[in-house]
Amino acid sequence: MAIFNIDKILYYGRYYSNERQEYKTLWWFCLDDFEVYDTQKLIEQYAYVNCKEIISSEKYIPLFRTDIISLEKRFIKERGFHDLKIQDYQVNDYDVAFKIFIERHFLTKQWYEFERKQLYNDAVKWCKENGIPFKSE
Repeated sequence: MAIFNIDKILYYGRYYSNERQEYKTLWWFCLDDFEVYDTQKLIEQYAYVNCKEIISSEKYIPLFRTDIISLEKRFIKERGFHDLKIQDYQVNDYDVAFKIFIERHFLTKQWYEFERKQLYNDAVKWCKENGIPFKSE
């Protein structure tokens, strides 16, 4: 069995709990070619009917998901800031307010390091749970 480079999938694991999504699972890992496919492509191009049918094929497994909104809230809290209020930034989206906040407080680099570390940890856990041999660059 090939060894999978885990760095290829890290950012596919991002999930935004504040966004309405058509499918519960957005990304699938193919056990045959170790590539990532989106649900829409599998349904439109490979004639699957729904996510249940994709799972039953035993060819694809749902990719891990890291809730970015929860992670952003944890990042704010761990740095000793009070809960971020989106109305203070005149936007309707927590993620947008968060990006403005980290830019204003010069925390952008720390955020992206924090996010990458969590995505990596979640990907490693997912690989181990699914018996996927992996490496990292």
